[in-house]
Amino acid sequence: RQNAAHILGLLKIKGTEEALFSSYLRDETLYNKAAYLTAISGMDHSALDERLLARREELIAGTYEPEMKKHIGEELHELSLLLKSTFPKHEFSASGMVHECVLLTNRNFKAVTMKQVESIPHKEFTAGVMVKTKQPEKLLNTVRTFSEMLFIPAGIRICSSDPVEAAKELTEGGIVDYITARLTNPEAPVFFRIDYRAKDEKAAAPFERKLASELESASGWRLVNSTSDYEIELRFIDTSDSKLIVLIRFCGLLDKRFAYRKNALPVSMKPYLAALLMNLAKDHFKDNAAVLDPFCGCGTILVEREHIRPARLYYGIDIFGDAVTAASANIKLAGLASKTELIKRDFFDFTHKYRFDEVITDMPFVTGQKNIADITALYASFFKKLPGVLENNGTAFIYTRNRDLLRKYSFAAGFTLLAEYEISRMEGSYFCILSRKQEQRQP
Repeated sequence: RQNAAHILGLLKIKGTEEALFSSYLRDETLYNKAAYLTAISGMDHSALDERLLARREELIAGTYEPEMKKHIGEELHELSLLLKSTFPKHEFSASGMVHECVLLTNRNFKAVTMKQVESIPHKEFTAGVMVKTKQPEKLLNTVRTFSEMLFIPAGIRICSSDPVEAAKELTEGGIVDYITARLTNPEAPVFFRIDYRAKDEKAAAPFERKLASELESASGWRLVNSTSDYEIELRFIDTSDSKLIVLIRFCGLLDKRFAYRKNALPVSMKPYLAALLMNLAKDHFKDNAAVLDPFCGCGTILVEREHIRPARLYYGIDIFGDAVTAASANIKLAGLASKTELIKRDFFDFTHKYRFDEVITDMPFVTGQKNIADITALYASFFKKLPGVLENNGTAFIYTRNRDLLRKYSFAAGFTLLAEYEISRMEGSYFCILSRKQEQRQP
C-alpha cells in the first residue's frame, strides 16, 4: 500500500486524490499514513483541505501510547506541510515592544558597529554587539556593518545540548509565545528551520532532526519544521560548558540595506564587509574624488564607498563580462549610473587621460583558476601599473589575502603603508591603506 501510494504520487494521476484520501483514513498501519499524504501533496488537494485540516486538529487533540508517538508525529508533520498554503502567512509585527538582539559583526571590529548604535542600549557580545531596541526595522535600514540581526528570547537564552531536554526547556521557557507575539496571525502554525553551529560538525544534523521533531510535538504543533519557505530560523551555538546559546532570526523582518545588490558572483565580497572596510577607510577619503576599482566584480565596494562619502565619479573595471553585467545592474539600482563608468577590460591594458584620487579594490586571490605563482605575478604587475593611474599623494585601499606580496611590491613601488587592519586571521585577510609618495619634479 505504501509503494502504491508512492507510485500514484509520482504519476500524479488526476482524479485519484479522493481514493488516496479514503485509503489514508482507512489504513490502520500508522507508518503508512505519511506515504499517502506525500502522494496527495503533489496533486490538487483543494477539495480535501477542510477534511485534512479536521484530521490535523483531531490528531493534535489526541493522546497516544509511547510507541505510537513517532508515527503520529510523522503524520502530523506531513499534514502540516501539505496544508501550508492554507494557513495565514505571518509578518513581523512588534511595534512598541522592546527586543534584545545580537548584531553579528566582524569579531575584530565590533567597535565600529557599537559606534553606530551608541544612541540605544548596547554592549559587546562574543560574536558582535547586543542591543535593546523598539525599532529593529530602523537598524536594518541604517546600520550597514553587521551581517545578521538575531533575537534573544527573553525566557530561554541557554538550553541543553540534548535535543529532548532542549525541546522541553524551550517550550517551558515560553519560546512559542515569544515568537508568536512578534508575528501577525499568531494562531497559525509557524514554520521553522534549525541551524546548529556545532563545534563537531558531524553532530549538527542528528541534533537538528531530533530537536525539530521534539519541538513540533512539545509546542502542540504551533511550530512546524520546514526545510524551505520557513518563517523563522532557530539558531543554536555551542558554549564551553555543553550548553547552547538560543537565538532567533525572523525571516519576515526584511533587510533592505543592500537592496541594490540583486546580482552577485560566487567570489563577490559580502556587502556588510564592504561597508565595514569603507568605515575603516573613511578618514582617508577625499572630497569630490575620482575613484577607480580595477577588479570591480559586481560593484559592491563602489556603492559602499558612496554611502560613506559621495565621490565625483567612479570607474569600475573587470576582465569578466558577467561581473560587468552584474555591476551595471547593481550600480543602476543604487542610483549611481550617472557618475559611474564600467568597462570590460583587463586592468593591465587600461589607460585613461587622467589619474584617479583613489583606487579601491578587492585583490584577486588563489582559487581553482589561479595558483600562488599567478597571484605573485599579478601583484608584481599591479604595483608597477598603479603609479600610472593614481594621482600624486593619491590613496590606495586594498583588501588582500596576500599581505606579504602586497607589502613587498607596494614598498618597491614607493608606496607608504598608512594603516593595516586584520580582517580575518583564519582567512589571512587584511585591509591596507597605502599612500603614493609625491613624485619629484625634474629641474
